[in-house]
Amino acid sequence: MEPKEYNQYEFAFQYLGKIEQDILREVIKQVQPLNEDSCLYYLSKKKLYELFKNETNKQARLEQAFKNLISTTIVIETQIYTLQAGFLASARYADNADEITVRFAPNLKPFYVMANMAGNTQK
Repeated sequence: MEPKEYNQYEFAFQYLGKIEQDILREVIKQVQPLNEDSCLYYLSKKKLYELFKNETNKQARLEQAFKNLISTTIVIETQIYTLQAGFLASARYADNADEITVRFAPNLKPFYVMANMAGNTQK
C-alpha cells in the first residue's frame, strides 16, 4: 500500500462523527494481519453505551452510528484502481445481547491493519 492511499483513508476517517470514529477504533484494535479477510469482530454493547453518557435512548443512537458507518463511503484512488466501500459492511446486534458482531469490506483490511499498527486507534 502506498502512503498516498493510506492518507486518503485517514482523510476520510477524520470526517466521521466522534462516536463513529470511536466505534471504528474499537474494531480496528482487533484487526491483525493474519486475520482472515472475512473475519467477524465482536464489540461489547455495554462498552459502546459508555460513548453515549447523557443520551436517554442509547440503543437508538448506537443503531444510528452503525448505520452511518455502513452507509458512509470511503473512496481511495490510485493509478491502478479506485476503491469504494463503507467503513463497515454489516453490524448484527439484538436488544437482549451484549455482543455486537461487525464485519468490514475485505478491501479495507490493509488500511485497518496499518491504522492498528500505527497506533491510530488512540483518541
